[in-house]
Amino acid sequence: MGEVHLSREEYHQLLTDAETARKEAAQLKADLRTARSEDPTGRVQVAMHAFESALDIVRFAVANLPAESFKGWPFKQLREIAKTLRERAESTDDDRDLAGEFEKFAREIVNHEIRRIREINAGLPAALIEESNGVTEDEPLGHLDVVINR
Repeated sequence: MGEVHLSREEYHQLLTDAETARKEAAQLKADLRTARSEDPTGRVQVAMHAFESALDIVRFAVANLPAESFKGWPFKQLREIAKTLRERAESTDDDRDLAGEFEKFAREIVNHEIRRIREINAGLPAALIEESNGVTEDEPLGHLDVVINR
């Protein structure tokens, strides 16, 4: 390995520069924490309170309204709530577990919706049914629906 020769002044300058860089990094981190927590208009606090209140309603609905009980359960919105629970800064292990439960329930809803559509289609003549495979992550039902061909 090669050697580096520095004068005493150069060595002290390197130490001073390193200390200055550490102080600047610490200040930037503190500024970032402050910027993230500031809410001069109070909007974030109001929005978070509304989210927490809505979360209580969603928990109640998931616990008491079975997936098969209602046509058109809003599974996409349930997935968005789960995503928000996972991604928000103050997310806890309990929040991530709850998000997993919401995602599982959303999959159950999709399965019941697909079964419901297929049951409806089963009673129609084949000439009136058109099923398309447009199933994607965003559209898990795809374009599966009753379509009257004319």
